[in-house]
Amino acid sequence: MASRAKLLLLSVLVAFLLLSCGGQQSPEEEIRAYFVAIEKHMEERNTGRLKKYISTAYSDRYNNTRQDLSRIAAGYLLRQPAIHLNHHIVAMEINESHNEANVTIDVLVSREPLAENDLRVLQGDFHRFAVILVKEDDWLLHSLVWQRLTGEDFMFSREGSPPAAE
Repeated sequence: MASRAKLLLLSVLVAFLLLSCGGQQSPEEEIRAYFVAIEKHMEERNTGRLKKYISTAYSDRYNNTRQDLSRIAAGYLLRQPAIHLNHHIVAMEINESHNEANVTIDVLVSREPLAENDLRVLQGDFHRFAVILVKEDDWLLHSLVWQRLTGEDFMFSREGSPPAAE
Protein backbone atom coordinates (compact mmCIF):
# COMPACT_ATOMS: atom_id res chain seq x y z
CA MET A 1 0.00 0.00 0.00
CA ALA A 2 2.85 2.39 0.85
CA SER A 3 4.49 1.73 -2.53
CA ARG A 4 1.19 2.53 -4.27
CA ALA A 5 1.00 5.90 -2.48
CA LYS A 6 4.63 6.62 -3.40
CA LEU A 7 3.91 5.74 -7.04
CA LEU A 8 0.89 8.04 -7.08
CA LEU A 9 2.88 10.85 -5.47
CA LEU A 10 5.73 10.33 -7.94
CA SER A 11 3.27 10.36 -10.87
CA VAL A 12 1.73 13.62 -9.67
CA LEU A 13 5.19 15.15 -9.20
CA VAL A 14 6.33 14.09 -12.70
CA ALA A 15 3.11 15.42 -14.23
CA PHE A 16 3.59 18.74 -12.42
CA LEU A 17 7.19 19.03 -13.63
CA LEU A 18 6.23 18.21 -17.20
CA LEU A 19 3.45 20.78 -17.17
CA SER A 20 5.61 23.50 -15.66
CA CYS A 21 8.51 22.86 -18.05
CA GLY A 22 6.33 22.31 -21.08
CA GLY A 23 4.60 25.65 -20.61
CA GLN A 24 7.59 27.62 -21.84
CA GLN A 25 7.04 29.20 -25.22
CA SER A 26 9.76 29.91 -27.71
CA PRO A 27 10.35 33.59 -28.57
CA GLU A 28 8.63 32.96 -31.93
CA GLU A 29 5.55 31.55 -30.17
CA GLU A 30 5.50 34.48 -27.74
CA ILE A 31 5.64 36.96 -30.62
CA ARG A 32 2.87 35.18 -32.52
CA ALA A 33 0.75 35.26 -29.34
CA TYR A 34 1.56 38.99 -28.99
CA PHE A 35 0.06 39.74 -32.41
CA VAL A 36 -3.00 37.56 -31.74
CA ALA A 37 -3.61 39.56 -28.54
CA ILE A 38 -3.22 42.88 -30.38
CA GLU A 39 -5.69 41.70 -33.04
CA LYS A 40 -8.18 40.66 -30.34
CA HIS A 41 -7.99 43.99 -28.49
CA MET A 42 -8.37 45.98 -31.72
CA GLU A 43 -11.42 43.94 -32.74
CA GLU A 44 -12.89 44.43 -29.26
CA ARG A 45 -12.10 48.14 -29.64
CA ASN A 46 -10.21 48.04 -26.37
CA THR A 47 -7.54 50.72 -26.78
CA GLY A 48 -6.89 50.80 -23.03
CA ARG A 49 -5.46 47.30 -23.15
CA LEU A 50 -3.41 48.05 -26.26
CA LYS A 51 -1.24 50.48 -24.33
CA LYS A 52 0.25 47.69 -22.22
CA TYR A 53 1.78 46.20 -25.40
CA ILE A 54 3.68 49.40 -26.22
CA SER A 55 7.03 50.21 -24.64
CA THR A 56 7.28 53.41 -22.60
CA ALA A 57 10.38 54.08 -24.76
CA TYR A 58 8.37 53.80 -28.00
CA SER A 59 9.44 56.13 -30.79
CA ASP A 60 9.20 56.08 -34.55
CA ARG A 61 10.35 58.07 -37.55
CA TYR A 62 7.16 60.14 -37.37
CA ASN A 63 8.20 61.33 -33.86
CA ASN A 64 5.26 59.54 -32.24
CA THR A 65 5.40 58.45 -28.61
CA ARG A 66 3.55 55.68 -26.81
CA GLN A 67 0.77 58.14 -25.97
CA ASP A 68 0.56 59.34 -29.59
CA LEU A 69 0.28 55.79 -30.89
CA SER A 70 -2.53 55.04 -28.42
CA ARG A 71 -4.38 58.13 -29.63
CA ILE A 72 -3.88 57.16 -33.27
CA ALA A 73 -5.36 53.71 -32.59
CA ALA A 74 -8.30 55.22 -30.69
CA GLY A 75 -8.97 57.70 -33.50
CA TYR A 76 -8.81 54.95 -36.11
CA LEU A 77 -11.32 52.85 -34.18
CA LEU A 78 -13.67 55.83 -33.80
CA ARG A 79 -13.83 56.18 -37.59
CA GLN A 80 -14.56 52.48 -38.16
CA PRO A 81 -18.08 51.21 -37.41
CA ALA A 82 -16.72 47.67 -37.11
CA ILE A 83 -13.24 46.24 -37.47
CA HIS A 84 -11.92 42.75 -38.14
CA LEU A 85 -8.27 41.98 -38.67
CA ASN A 86 -6.52 39.17 -40.47
CA HIS A 87 -2.76 39.24 -40.02
CA HIS A 88 0.09 37.34 -41.59
CA ILE A 89 3.68 37.41 -40.35
CA VAL A 90 5.84 37.79 -43.44
CA ALA A 91 9.24 37.73 -41.72
CA MET A 92 10.57 37.45 -38.18
CA GLU A 93 14.18 37.91 -37.08
CA ILE A 94 15.07 37.55 -33.42
CA ASN A 95 18.52 38.53 -32.16
CA GLU A 96 20.79 36.00 -30.47
CA SER A 97 19.99 37.34 -27.01
CA HIS A 98 16.26 36.82 -27.67
CA ASN A 99 15.49 40.35 -26.46
CA GLU A 100 14.77 42.14 -29.75
CA ALA A 101 12.82 41.13 -32.83
CA ASN A 102 12.27 42.67 -36.24
CA VAL A 103 8.93 41.55 -37.61
CA THR A 104 7.22 42.32 -40.90
CA ILE A 105 3.50 41.74 -40.66
CA ASP A 106 0.75 42.24 -43.23
CA VAL A 107 -2.74 43.08 -41.99
CA LEU A 108 -6.10 43.01 -43.73
CA VAL A 109 -8.66 45.34 -42.14
CA SER A 110 -12.30 44.64 -42.99
CA ARG A 111 -15.73 45.48 -41.59
CA GLU A 112 -16.63 41.83 -41.02
CA PRO A 113 -14.78 38.54 -40.55
CA LEU A 114 -13.70 37.19 -43.93
CA ALA A 115 -12.26 33.88 -45.02
CA GLU A 116 -9.14 34.00 -47.17
CA ASN A 117 -11.02 32.76 -50.23
CA ASP A 118 -13.85 35.30 -49.85
CA LEU A 119 -13.79 37.78 -52.75
CA ARG A 120 -14.91 40.56 -50.40
CA VAL A 121 -11.35 40.45 -49.05
CA LEU A 122 -10.44 42.68 -52.00
CA GLN A 123 -12.63 45.44 -50.51
CA GLY A 124 -10.55 45.56 -47.34
CA ASP A 125 -7.66 47.82 -46.42
CA PHE A 126 -4.23 46.26 -46.59
CA HIS A 127 -1.25 47.39 -44.52
CA ARG A 128 2.33 46.27 -43.95
CA PHE A 129 4.01 47.01 -40.63
CA ALA A 130 7.76 46.80 -40.03
CA VAL A 131 7.87 46.32 -36.27
CA ILE A 132 10.64 46.30 -33.70
CA LEU A 133 9.70 44.46 -30.52
CA VAL A 134 11.84 44.53 -27.37
CA LYS A 135 11.63 41.91 -24.65
CA GLU A 136 11.29 43.60 -21.29
CA ASP A 137 9.22 41.39 -18.99
CA ASP A 138 7.04 40.75 -22.05
CA TRP A 139 7.44 41.63 -25.70
CA LEU A 140 6.65 45.31 -26.24
CA LEU A 141 6.37 47.45 -29.32
CA HIS A 142 9.42 49.68 -29.54
CA SER A 143 8.97 51.15 -33.01
CA LEU A 144 7.05 50.64 -36.23
CA VAL A 145 6.75 51.90 -39.76
CA TRP A 146 3.64 51.26 -41.83
CA GLN A 147 2.59 51.45 -45.43
CA ARG A 148 -0.51 50.64 -47.44
CA LEU A 149 -0.50 47.53 -49.62
CA THR A 150 -2.54 46.46 -52.59
CA GLY A 151 -4.70 43.36 -52.29
CA GLU A 152 -2.33 41.66 -54.72
CA ASP A 153 0.69 42.40 -52.50
CA PHE A 154 -1.19 41.03 -49.48
CA MET A 155 -2.13 37.82 -51.29
CA PHE A 156 1.41 37.26 -52.57
CA SER A 157 2.83 37.71 -49.07
CA ARG A 158 0.56 34.88 -47.90
CA GLU A 159 1.39 32.58 -50.79
CA GLY A 160 5.05 33.41 -51.32
CA SER A 161 6.60 35.15 -54.27
CA PRO A 162 4.48 36.14 -57.26
CA PRO A 163 4.68 33.86 -60.26
CA ALA A 164 7.60 34.55 -62.58
CA ALA A 165 6.75 36.48 -65.74
CA GLU A 166 6.80 34.36 -68.86
